[in-house]
This record gives sequence, C-alpha cells and structure tokens, in this order.
Amino acid sequence: NIQMGLVGVYLQDTKDPYAIIEDKKKNVQDVFMVDEMIFGEAKLKKILSDRVEIERNGQIEQLIMEEFGTKSSGG
Repeated sequence: NIQMGLVGVYLQDTKDPYAIIEDKKKNVQDVFMVDEMIFGEAKLKKILSDRVEIERNGQIEQLIMEEFGTKSSGG
C-alpha cells in the first residue's frame, strides 16, 4: 500500500504541469514534474486535473486528490 497523497496539481498551458505530493509516512510534501521520481518510490507519469498516474514496480497506480470540506460548484 502506497503511503502518498495528492495535495494539489498545477496545470496551465504556458508552464510545465506539476503535482504536490505528500509522503504520509514522513509527513513531508514536495513538488514533482512528469518523469520525476517521487520520494524514491515511484515515477510520476501523468498529471490530470484531479489525479496523477504514477508507476511503481511496473504497475500504473493513481493518486486521487483528497477532498477537504465540501465540493463547490464553482462560478
């Protein structure tokens, strides 16, 4: 079981996307870009608006952004 959480993502046309991922074992957060190793445990493969895909031990896994509070419909 992977001990990571997706804190947030940054997606914009003019800049490279990145993801903020937390190592829940060590309680630390860091910023990662596609093809970077995440805490030496997995490689970041794809960044989407609400999740990221990572590769660990040859398997693709998803980290889905954790929801805090209620979802707003935006506007």
